Amino acid sequence: MITTEHIQLASNDVYVIPTNKFKTTTIVFKFVAPLNSATITSRSILSKLITRVTKKYQSDREMNNLLADLYGAHLFSYVNKQANNHIMTIGIEIVNEKYLKSELPLFEKAIQLLHEVIFNPLIENDKFNEKFTKQEKSLLHKKLTAIEDNKSQRAFIQFMNHMFEDEPYKYLASGRLEDIEQVTPETLVDTYHDLLHGNAISTYIIGNVNLDEVKNLCNEYFNFEYNSHLEIESSSFKNIEKVKEIVDYTKIDQAKLSIGYRFPITFHSKEYYSFLVLNMLFGGDASSILFSEVREKQSLAYSIHSQIDPRNGFLYIVGGIAKDKVQQAQDTILTIYKDLEDGNFDEQKLVLAKKVLTSNAREMFDKQRQMIDLLHTHARYQSVYNYDDWIKEIESITMDDIKNIARLGQLDTIYILTEGENHE
Repeated sequence: MITTEHIQLASNDVYVIPTNKFKTTTIVFKFVAPLNSATITSRSILSKLITRVTKKYQSDREMNNLLADLYGAHLFSYVNKQANNHIMTIGIEIVNEKYLKSELPLFEKAIQLLHEVIFNPLIENDKFNEKFTKQEKSLLHKKLTAIEDNKSQRAFIQFMNHMFEDEPYKYLASGRLEDIEQVTPETLVDTYHDLLHGNAISTYIIGNVNLDEVKNLCNEYFNFEYNSHLEIESSSFKNIEKVKEIVDYTKIDQAKLSIGYRFPITFHSKEYYSFLVLNMLFGGDASSILFSEVREKQSLAYSIHSQIDPRNGFLYIVGGIAKDKVQQAQDTILTIYKDLEDGNFDEQKLVLAKKVLTSNAREMFDKQRQMIDLLHTHARYQSVYNYDDWIKEIESITMDDIKNIARLGQLDTIYILTEGENHE
């Protein structure tokens, strides 16, 4: 369903999906570094700063006028984490000139703008602009404060801190509230230089493009002097000797329950597909066992679902629970999981879970950025994505496969945030 062309340049890997499915072209850069608490906050602020203004376009108005002139091009950036890596994404989505009555070379203009953003940020006297730095720090502060003030998000963050207490995976990709003040226009210059000199860098392009033109333009505009090509850092599986059970108290309308399991699963594990199906069957959708049993039949939860990080083998159950039913809900969830280990579940639920997964996979190909994220994952793990093979693997999963994968899971942490006061 997707055909990827890999263009190996001297200092950059360019992955292209030539397709006429979309009327737009998306160009994305991925900068990968270790997930480190000392750098994630600064990288988060930098990602917004360098896509906001440059040496050539030194105000919001200039940048917005340029994007408007490029038929409403969308310049974007964000940070996320994958395994124990921190990824900064910088990209642009632009209308393909082949579908316009215009002779403006929009693809080349988009390439030129990304070159300006990446290689010519607004740095003067060895520091970033004071005003814009202050504004971006304030925006990140508001974002992280809003997360802290949201009881559901706060509970999940606390749960992650307990489950991954001595692992970098516990950190939010967007950074830490307590580190924002330490970021300065001067220190951001160091972060920027590390971006170009210490990160693994790759480029992804999806659209109706000419491969020779792509190669020539990337050679001209994206010559990175350094490219670390660092390997993906995966979390290592560890055996759980004792389950962590934590209860925190606050003023709250409904209790928040989070449960975490660890599995010896990696992206290349043979059990990887079983893990995907297990999650969908267990609590990944409104058709799942958790939703129908815990929420609909027993009315123990206002919300309930499971989610996974399949590349690292983590599974989480997250629920908003009636305050007087937390223990009942917890016992019910653990019993349902035990039923999966014993193969005690409806086979029709399994059939439905596989259908939902394959349907979601098809929908992904309607969104360019999701396709790029998938492409990046496979590139980082040095594998090739084959849609037909993926579907076959999912459809082949049996009840025994689910039973076997469930038995591999180790309960790690149970975290509850509920009504009351903490007593030290």
